[in-house]
Amino acid sequence: MIISRIVKKYIQSVKPSEKYIWFESNENFFDNSYALYLYIKENFKRYHLLYRCFYFDKLTNKKLIKKKQIKRRQIIYYDPKKNNVLNKIRYAKYKYYTRKCGLIFISYNTFDFQYQNLKNQKVVNLWHANLGFKNGSGMDYLLPYPKNYYYVSPTKESYRLEKIINANLNDVPQILAGKPRNDFIFNSNIKLISDFLNLDLINQKFILVCCTFKTFQRTISSDNYLKHESPFNFNLKEFEDLNSFLKQINMFIVIKSHHVQDKIKGCPFSQYSNFIFKSQEDFEENNLHINHLFNFSSGLITDISSIYFDYLLVNKPIGFYDFYLEDYKKEGRLTSNDLLKLRYGYSIKSYDDLVSFLNQVNKGINIFSKKQKDLSIKINGDYKSNNCLSVCRLLNIK
Repeated sequence: MIISRIVKKYIQSVKPSEKYIWFESNENFFDNSYALYLYIKENFKRYHLLYRCFYFDKLTNKKLIKKKQIKRRQIIYYDPKKNNVLNKIRYAKYKYYTRKCGLIFISYNTFDFQYQNLKNQKVVNLWHANLGFKNGSGMDYLLPYPKNYYYVSPTKESYRLEKIINANLNDVPQILAGKPRNDFIFNSNIKLISDFLNLDLINQKFILVCCTFKTFQRTISSDNYLKHESPFNFNLKEFEDLNSFLKQINMFIVIKSHHVQDKIKGCPFSQYSNFIFKSQEDFEENNLHINHLFNFSSGLITDISSIYFDYLLVNKPIGFYDFYLEDYKKEGRLTSNDLLKLRYGYSIKSYDDLVSFLNQVNKGINIFSKKQKDLSIKINGDYKSNNCLSVCRLLNIK
């Protein structure tokens, strides 16, 4: 008890330092926090960087630690359900660094109530994915916000739209800067992506398919994925015909599961030669983010996922698979019609619609190019590959 009181008193006396920066991620830890962490680690050596992921056990098993992208001693972790000595030590370390770090970067659904008591540190929310078509954001439980709480958003228009979904943002100061994860789009490597997909990207094309989850299952078998989570509601013959068509035009469909399904047992679509399936786990093990693939893809198929707004930056054909759209409306998962009107792309509601879209992509036709480009400037700004740099400049990280 005496030691505990001494430690507590010492922690309370700690003053924040601008040289200590805290990064926090959610379950999809290859996000804006991680992108900014990599950038600062590479360009500003004078800072002491700490990292916290809510899914610590998952994080420690990843290859990025073996590659020393994040050192074990940098990782902050404690389990609030355990009361053993080791966990108490971890918790003391956690409390110490929340006070020591002068700047804390978070993703919204990893926000810790501990931060609400901070007075002298800046807490900066890097979430961004709230600008999607899904209803609500879960930000209510962050209230009351800490004293020095800020929200990063690329443009005034994007912030205005985000406030349609998150009314509580009305009281939060905006930091006008780019999305750190979008630097992955412009700094990607063709050889790395070719090896990851096992494709010759000079001679072979691929369409990226990224849709939202339908059922909230973290671990799912490949059979159940095909039954309940497949982005396409096709029968067996249609899948076989589609695969034959893809062979004819030398194109592949790359399907990435939603990060909610972080563990897929087996490989869905393995029976089809021109379908490539990648899970969130596959991306993390290869130290990749979905945005790394954008520049090398020929187009995107999505639904109500916020990936649409990032993909606008590459100005390529976009198809919206709307077969489940009415279901999402009935479930209350969609936000206002004002945001749905911003979807500039081809509507895909059937097998024939998909084939028509693939033909357009194969011919290099994108009739929505102008509208997509204009919207991208309004939503994403014009940061190009300087998204992380724009955040650092505004927060005086140098």
